[in-house]
Amino acid sequence: MSEELVDIAVGRIGHMCAFDYDMCLMYVLGGYNGYNKEMQTKYLSSQELWIYDTLIEKWSMRRCTGEMSTTDIPAGTSGASCIISSHYLYMFGGYTEEGNSNQLFRLNLKNFQWKQLEPLGKRPLACDKSVCWIYDNKMYLFGGYGCVPIETRDERNFDFVYDPKSHWHYPRGWNNQLVYYDLTFNQWVWFKTEGKVPIPRAAHAVAKVGHKVYIFGGRHEELRMNDIYSLDMKQMSWTEVYSFNDNNETSVPIGRSWHSFTPLSDKQIILYGGFSQDNKPLSDCWALDIESMTWSTIDLPFNKPRIWHSSIASSFGEIIIFGGATHNILDLQNLRNIKDLYSGDIIVLRFVPKSLLRLCLDASVMNYHLLHKQWKYLPRNVKHMLELKKNTIQTNSAGS
Repeated sequence: MSEELVDIAVGRIGHMCAFDYDMCLMYVLGGYNGYNKEMQTKYLSSQELWIYDTLIEKWSMRRCTGEMSTTDIPAGTSGASCIISSHYLYMFGGYTEEGNSNQLFRLNLKNFQWKQLEPLGKRPLACDKSVCWIYDNKMYLFGGYGCVPIETRDERNFDFVYDPKSHWHYPRGWNNQLVYYDLTFNQWVWFKTEGKVPIPRAAHAVAKVGHKVYIFGGRHEELRMNDIYSLDMKQMSWTEVYSFNDNNETSVPIGRSWHSFTPLSDKQIILYGGFSQDNKPLSDCWALDIESMTWSTIDLPFNKPRIWHSSIASSFGEIIIFGGATHNILDLQNLRNIKDLYSGDIIVLRFVPKSLLRLCLDASVMNYHLLHKQWKYLPRNVKHMLELKKNTIQTNSAGS
């Protein structure tokens, strides 16, 4: 359970990411960043928890253990889902070396110990590339790509579309299952909703704003979509907000999968990147006005395509994007150096000026030679932040 200060996290795609607003910390787990000689995916260990402090802009890494034994530690995974509640991180599903999983794990963020949970109730389908959110102390899961259900269509309350091109160890497909894990009673609960349910999909994205959840895009069979559905969590009712799929329309984002869709405020959601219908990595950025349900483009001073990355809204009015693929992950043969595929960079989309505290930290470190003698008079926590910030800036300057 030791902490290691690092300059940059290991580049990866298909990882999990969650944000602790109380601590201003972004947690990153799992994913993969390469292949072995047999072209099998190189999954990153769940024993490594990467932590990005958004206040001082510094990475660290924690070694995690199992609460009772190593069986409590999840296998290396891509496409899993996670949420944070209190001081716990909950992780469901994903794809491992053994195939799709429907296991649920909990990581204690105080002692960094994993525990495999055994909830009551019927488990969700084993799948990856689903989305999740937390509401009323419940972890909700929607959609994904994975195992064929055992039940017949008449016996289940969701749809499943078989993928005839699935080339893994067993048949798979897309689903639109909606189920929640009750954190209080440790059980899975299946329930019914009203309204028009989104069609099965995977690699879609979700944004929760207040008591409403918004689903954007994702892949259904050969189609990468740009539709929007909302779920009213009080009424448990779906609404089809937007069903446009003409990729020639310029006033809305084109269809995509493996994108991020992050709530910036109670009025805006930010869309970034993804994988287009014609298999191109995207670098466009859009803002969705929730009240009018209209899109507007955001012009960025850079062009950084990202696929299957992660994104969080920090406590400082900014969107932080980490990792992801920079090229077409389905066409590795035309990639000169496969190491270039996996990004370890952070992209910051800043919508308000930096806070006074962060500006003061930056200025104090940049003028270290003038001010460092006065640092000893500062409160211990402020001095600690300055020392960490100083190490970050010095390291980055040395490598530039």
